[in-house]
Amino acid sequence: MDAPCDASTLIIPADPSFVAVAQAYATAVAARLGFDPAAQVELQEAVGLALRDILARAFEPGERQSLTLASERLPAGLRLVITESGLPLSLADLPALTPVQTGRARLADLVDEVSLSQRGHAGTELHLVKYLPAPDRDAYIRTCQLPPPADALPPPVPGLGTLPGLAASHPCQVRRFSPADALEVARTVYKAYGYSYPFEDMYYPERLSAHNAAGRLVSAVAVAPSGEVIGHAALLLFDAASAIVEVGLAAVKPAARGQGCLTRLTEFLRDEARRRGYTAVYARTVTSHTVSQKVTAHLGFTPVGLMLGFGPATLSFRHLREHLPQRESLLVEYLPLQPVNPGTLYLPERHREMLAALYRRLGAHPELSAAPCALPPDVATRSLTRLKSRALPTGFAAIIMQDYGSDAVTAVHARLQDLIRQHYEVIFLYLDLADPLTCALGPQFEALGFFFAGLLPGAHGLQALLLQYLNSASLDYDRIQIHAPAARNLLAYIRRADPNRP
Repeated sequence: MDAPCDASTLIIPADPSFVAVAQAYATAVAARLGFDPAAQVELQEAVGLALRDILARAFEPGERQSLTLASERLPAGLRLVITESGLPLSLADLPALTPVQTGRARLADLVDEVSLSQRGHAGTELHLVKYLPAPDRDAYIRTCQLPPPADALPPPVPGLGTLPGLAASHPCQVRRFSPADALEVARTVYKAYGYSYPFEDMYYPERLSAHNAAGRLVSAVAVAPSGEVIGHAALLLFDAASAIVEVGLAAVKPAARGQGCLTRLTEFLRDEARRRGYTAVYARTVTSHTVSQKVTAHLGFTPVGLMLGFGPATLSFRHLREHLPQRESLLVEYLPLQPVNPGTLYLPERHREMLAALYRRLGAHPELSAAPCALPPDVATRSLTRLKSRALPTGFAAIIMQDYGSDAVTAVHARLQDLIRQHYEVIFLYLDLADPLTCALGPQFEALGFFFAGLLPGAHGLQALLLQYLNSASLDYDRIQIHAPAARNLLAYIRRADPNRP
């Protein structure tokens, strides 16, 4: 296992009078890594709570023992590890981890993660993890990035070989992920993206395993004939309301690119989604290069939307596109696994022709309401609007219309303003084309600054019309790289709809 990054260790006697020394150490380490004063105080208090509980329960009075408090820089913050070699403890032995009636703070209120592990002869370890609100990834990379191992190969280029044991005659094999693969998957993500990948859990083997165990992800790995894990992709099952499922979190080691591994991973997960009864799979492919778009085109995906500025400009595709000139825009591509039967739809007049064309490309011929877009008579007596929001630390947020109410436009405007105040770069609005109010209120939502982004049938249980709002993101459409002619036509349509375009 790799050595911890930017690590240090403090050894103190098992004596309560040394708790303040350990607290001072933790505070100094936190300050050095950029935690603000309030977070430093929380870490100081967490260390004090944990040490007092351990000293009270692991050692007999007067016992001459010592404890260690180790610190390690993480990509997104700090890990503190308290190790004691006294009486073996469990989490139930620590009052700081359980609710109490005295008003005493709990560890869970002061740090982001708490775990305890038994290490046999090495004693018991208590792990405390706290994340920075805005991690400085560049600082982490400068401090922690190690040179590649001696047997690492450069990326494949014409005339050079590929990963040892991997050749066109012996292509990579794909199978379901197992927890034993987790560390090598994290290393694959690092080799593909450095520490720039937005879904940070991919760098934590235990989190990737936990997501798979809980059913939030269905991961697959590509494996070379040597047995080495060289690629990963997953079905994302975070939204139980969706009839469709996303395939994503794809990474292939640079030395194995161009060997069809990404195609085989996508095929494998497509078949898994069909087995699980999903009506479709969709992918969001990057537009800073067209490699992944060519894979989805080969497999029959249809472009249905373009999510502008979805990902941060810090994303790095190692040996492909090291530095992005602007936020990453994602092409939304859709592959039906069952016939698309959307029922009766109420298409906003402005986008009626484009939306109908997108449905036809999916092989669907919905019944389109011929009635003019108008508010129903009972709209004023409806209950309040129900909205759901999703937000990511990458600057992306979404508003999902669950049920229209009498205050629909006001409610969306209020939620939009709240997300703008929180400095989200790009904000999406999901509306149901099966609801007549989408047709009637669509122009009013666009008057708020939203504009057309595309279509995603089945997302969040909706025949979803996608609208997008650019807050502070400034995008150059000419930098967006598109492979398929149909996707280029969609890009041109969205560009014309964008009220922010020059």
